[in-house]
Amino acid sequence: MNGEIRMKTMEKPLISIVVPAYNVSDFLDRCIESLVNQTYLNLEIIIVDDGSKDSTGSLCDIWEKKDSRIRVIHKKNQGLGLARNTGLQYCKGKYISFVDSDDFVDKNMYETMVNILEKKDADTCYCSHNIYSNVEKKIIETAMIEEGIYAGKEILLDIIGAEPDFPKDCVRQMSVWACLFSNEIIQDYKLQFLSERDYICEDLTFDIQYLPKSKKVVVIGDAFYNYCINENSLTHKYYSNRLEKEKYLYKFMIRKLEDIYANKEYELRYNRLFLGRVRNCILQEVKDSHLSVKEVRKNIKKISSDELVRKIVCKYPINECILKQKIFNYALKLKWINIIYILALMK
Repeated sequence: MNGEIRMKTMEKPLISIVVPAYNVSDFLDRCIESLVNQTYLNLEIIIVDDGSKDSTGSLCDIWEKKDSRIRVIHKKNQGLGLARNTGLQYCKGKYISFVDSDDFVDKNMYETMVNILEKKDADTCYCSHNIYSNVEKKIIETAMIEEGIYAGKEILLDIIGAEPDFPKDCVRQMSVWACLFSNEIIQDYKLQFLSERDYICEDLTFDIQYLPKSKKVVVIGDAFYNYCINENSLTHKYYSNRLEKEKYLYKFMIRKLEDIYANKEYELRYNRLFLGRVRNCILQEVKDSHLSVKEVRKNIKKISSDELVRKIVCKYPINECILKQKIFNYALKLKWINIIYILALMK
């Protein structure tokens, strides 16, 4: 890089990219290549090796030697959320991005996003994302989001859920990737991730801390982030106590939401999301538990009979739901275990 290019690069805002890495030796090179080859050059890439047991750690070190913008932190395994917190300790950029190490991004992602942030004088920017199949080696879906300029609290409402007649459980993806955050907000309010081992959804608990502090969010339709389907990811991992974790998250979120919104405009939306996450608990019992049919049905009955699940599904306006959710929620409300089992098998 010659002196003139270096000077022009340094005039642009620094972006800090935090990349947690755990046992991703098959995917790490693809991820980091997509970052070092960005058209936007003023980056620092902080890879946090979260106690990997495969060759991920040594691959991280090789990348650190290849590119001076890369810094590698090795730590004991504590999970994704706490690995991100470790990365945040080293971030010097005006903006912060989080990229999962088994995903990758398009080469003009950061140039486009930082330019629109600066142009609109905003503090946060979201883009759309693609869903990429590692098996088929291609994009199988593009999840487009509605463009516009919003207050952070507006975006948060769309993330925590949707109205009953909306086709999906939430309007916007509840993830911290495909976004540029303000480091000033993160530092001023000492924001950190909570552990997904406790709260099962570390992204959502970060969103509820960050977005109420965000004054201006720009959303662009371009799908720059490529979310890769990985059968070994935490998303597909079976937990026998998943419902208890979901209830723990629900109670935490409700307490936070009560402090953010003056009325209960969040309640219907977040109850919709909770019922969707209960549905996912049942889907995992059927598809990922590897238990006998008898045991699976027993667990479905236990989920359907749970006190918090009963409270929410019995007061939810099921008649306003789209057809698929209406059928499932009525089956859940009436505890039709065999119907619930069949619906999960068909999913």
